[in-house]
Amino acid sequence: MLLKCDNEQTTGKMYFKFLDFYTTQPEFHEIVSNEWDQEIEGNPMWRLQQKLKELGQRLS
Repeated sequence: MLLKCDNEQTTGKMYFKFLDFYTTQPEFHEIVSNEWDQEIEGNPMWRLQQKLKELGQRLS
């Protein structure tokens, strides 16, 4: 058996993964609707990226 114990933390980004079970949660549609209705300044791609980022944080 090999056991490694250390306090190293990865410095890479943690990417959001959409899990299918999110859609079965009672508040899923409300969360998506609330996040999508937020007003964000910037060009269309920036707004899309920010909305997806915020939605991912809310769902996590």
